[in-house]
Amino acid sequence: MKKFHTIPANTFQNPVIPGFHSDPSLVRDGETYYLAFSSFEFFPGVPLYKSQDLVNWTPLGSCLSRSEQLPLGNAGTSDGIYAPTFRKHRDTFYLITSNRCAKEGNHFFVTSKQPQGPYSPPVWIHLPDGSVPEGVDPSLFFDDDGKVYFSCVAWDSDGQGIGQAELNLATGQLLSPLSIIWHGTGATFPEGPHTYKIGGWYYLMIAEGGTEYGHRVSIARSRKIDGPYEPCPRNPILSQSRQAVQSCPIQGLGHGDLFEAHDGTWWLIVHGFRTSIGKLHHLGRETMLIPVTWDEDGWPMVENGCITETLPLQGIFSDVRQHSPAPFLDRFDTPEQNIRYQFLRNPDSENYVFDQEKPGLILYGSQISLNDLKSPTFIGIRQQYFRCEITVGLSFSPKPSEEAGLTVFQTNEHHYDLVVAGGNSSDIAFLRKTVGDISTELAPVLLHGTDFTLRIQAYRDHYEFFIEDMTKQPKSLGSGRTQLLSTEAMQYQNFTGTFFGLFAFSKENKPSPARFHFLSIIPYGDDF
Repeated sequence: MKKFHTIPANTFQNPVIPGFHSDPSLVRDGETYYLAFSSFEFFPGVPLYKSQDLVNWTPLGSCLSRSEQLPLGNAGTSDGIYAPTFRKHRDTFYLITSNRCAKEGNHFFVTSKQPQGPYSPPVWIHLPDGSVPEGVDPSLFFDDDGKVYFSCVAWDSDGQGIGQAELNLATGQLLSPLSIIWHGTGATFPEGPHTYKIGGWYYLMIAEGGTEYGHRVSIARSRKIDGPYEPCPRNPILSQSRQAVQSCPIQGLGHGDLFEAHDGTWWLIVHGFRTSIGKLHHLGRETMLIPVTWDEDGWPMVENGCITETLPLQGIFSDVRQHSPAPFLDRFDTPEQNIRYQFLRNPDSENYVFDQEKPGLILYGSQISLNDLKSPTFIGIRQQYFRCEITVGLSFSPKPSEEAGLTVFQTNEHHYDLVVAGGNSSDIAFLRKTVGDISTELAPVLLHGTDFTLRIQAYRDHYEFFIEDMTKQPKSLGSGRTQLLSTEAMQYQNFTGTFFGLFAFSKENKPSPARFHFLSIIPYGDDF
């Protein structure tokens, strides 16, 4: 039975967008707000959300929806699209980001007259000598005099800082080499620059401390765009490292975008993560909203410099009611996939068929598996809630070299797969757990018929896996700890979060169709 935490009046609870939605960047267009996010190796790229009350957000699709905009063939784990900045200038929306595996360059921007697109082909950023600037986290700033400035992470003899140069918007050429305008406060990894002009000051806000427990937001200002920049005396203006909130389940706050709402109130949008057990997290970095005020010296302030889960609303948003999590159901009865789905890298469209005559999603497996750094037959949706139930209907008559099923996917080295596979005398189902360089298949169960219901029950600390065949008797296939899918359990730092995905695999020249009839996700409990 669903039971959600009651949120007190005039407050809201973070995250406002749960699940893997990192590096948020915000555009206000009149009284409507849009958010864009990193997508790394997932396609389509840069998810986009819309809101009119700052608390309840609706997905609109993705900004980078075509393979020519987003080549990901060489993308490794947490590679690809890094930290977009979303801006509106006059009547045009600009989305700038980095594709870390593109042959054409590194940083690029696309444009559209509508926030939801379609967006233009990429305009690649290059230096005056034609070379490609390194670094990540690009940003654009449109000054009052018509000049446009590009900034990103850069380096000089004093180490990592924020580099800046004027940009020719028509060609993507920087008019000079990048010049470091601030090295930050001395914390590690100054990154995520965003520039604002407020009250005659240029404010430069950055993230520091690495995207982990020491993550933070710092800010500086100058009367001139190229500095020198004086740091806020209260830096960092936001950090969960303070003693008062070290036990808070929300940690790792950083990479913020500062904005003024249409009623004159100020806010900060950042990412952070919710811990599952101990200091572990597996849902990824999620989007948090924070009210902001200004002190008498003209510096933005977050009350106490840290946050708890529940925060006060302000201004005309004070009476907004935050919606409870809604169930998700897709019966695959439309000609295109739901806008919330993601593929791993650029998909082979021939392996995905949305059947209209007999509604369903047909997956054709290839010889690329979930363990490979390529594009397996996989279509996934972000896990947004610790406690939820995921159910799919599957019709499948596999050969012995084929399988299909439902996966909890974090990376190619960290995933739990509920597998229906061909056997020598009878089809079988089993749970396969891949953790680092260890892959374990639990004892299989024999299946009857060709129609199956696959179910995963997700909890804060573990997953449980079940299957039903024509006997209609649920069969338990085992469980897996969320701990082993957490970012902290991985050999290399991971920037994404867990997905629930449908998959297929085949060594056959003519793979058998795996027909999925529906996908249902029901959130439970008060892990909002």
